[in-house]
Amino acid sequence: MTAKALPPVVDTETWQRHLGELRAREKAATRELDAIAAQRRRCRWSRCPTTPWKARRARSAWPRSSTASPS
Repeated sequence: MTAKALPPVVDTETWQRHLGELRAREKAATRELDAIAAQRRRCRWSRCPTTPWKARRARSAWPRSSTASPS
């Protein structure tokens, strides 16, 4: 690694200040992601036309891959 690729060496107070700023940004990002996840959980649901475990009765509902052998 070259000298330019390394971050500058700073005193402890500066390092702690920057670390505190970074942690505040991380905390804000975590809260935003939590709010987005909560909103997604509150979304309305809809019924699927069919599900894989019910596909035995409606085989034509799920497309077969081109490599599968017909049964």
